[in-house]
Formats: sequence, structure tokens, C-alpha cells
Amino acid sequence: MPCHLDTMGAVSPRATTADDGQAHVDYGPQLNLVFWLLTSLSLIFLGLRLYCKIYRGRNLWWDDHLLIASWVRRVPATKHGTVVV
Repeated sequence: MPCHLDTMGAVSPRATTADDGQAHVDYGPQLNLVFWLLTSLSLIFLGLRLYCKIYRGRNLWWDDHLLIASWVRRVPATKHGTVVV
């Protein structure tokens, strides 16, 4: 499904017609953009956190391991959201 860009370069919703003849708005491209944007931003912050810990010579604690595990779980959830949308 191609994304439509408005004049500002943002992803805009498309109007579609369902089988019932009613017009519906497709927010799928916007949802996918938000899913992957937030997943990417969380990876950047997690990477910076781990880099700072390792650079300072500090050990990873339970909260760091919990953040890593939650991010690893986030990626399949984001992939699933992309497929579903």
C-alpha cells in the first residue's frame, strides 16, 4: 500500500471506500510511521544509555537488563502491528 505525502512531506491519511459503500479514512501509513519512529527512538536512547554505562566502566544493573528485554520484545510487536495495519 503506497503512502501519500501532502505538500509538507507528511504522511496523510487516504480516504477509501469499503464494501458497504461508506467512505473510510485509512490511518495505516500514519500508524506504521509512529510505530517505527517510537521503536527507533527508544533504540537510540537505549543505545546511548548502554554506551554511557560501558564508557564509564559501570556494570549493567537489573533495570538495564529489563530495558533491553523490553526493547527486544518491542520489535516483534512493532512488526506485528505493521502486518496487521
